[in-house]
Amino acid sequence: MPLAAPPSPWRRTSSRYRSACTTGASPPPPPGPADLPISSIREGEVPGTHQIRWAGAVDEITIEHRAHSRTGFAAGAVLAAEWLAGKTGVYRMEDVLGLK
Repeated sequence: MPLAAPPSPWRRTSSRYRSACTTGASPPPPPGPADLPISSIREGEVPGTHQIRWAGAVDEITIEHRAHSRTGFAAGAVLAAEWLAGKTGVYRMEDVLGLK
């Protein structure tokens, strides 16, 4: 017996999306940047833990970066300062890294 195709991703994300599917209505647009909560916590001697987390009703996805010291941050600041020497204007990190 062949397996049924899985439902589309929007169909199982929330009851709001499911109801749009079952009523035949178009699903609502995905959330935009203004809809995403962002928080920041400063903790004493912790050099840097950066976490991106998406939590739903039944599961959670987390991506985490932990800096063991501030050495990497200092090296990046020195690299940017050396690149900036003699320049005028406003720049972004993409400019420093050659990503633009």
